[in-house]
Amino acid sequence: MNEISFEAYICFQNLKERLTYVLANFGGKYDINFYCKKAKRR
Repeated sequence: MNEISFEAYICFQNLKERLTYVLANFGGKYDINFYCKKAKRR
């Protein structure tokens, strides 16, 4: 179980780094507006 948790942690860290990279390059406003529009479509 410890190995699975560790792998999940590494995967999360990689995802977090990629997300930070995307936000740094494309800006956070676009992503925020996109998610807000998606939420309003309910």
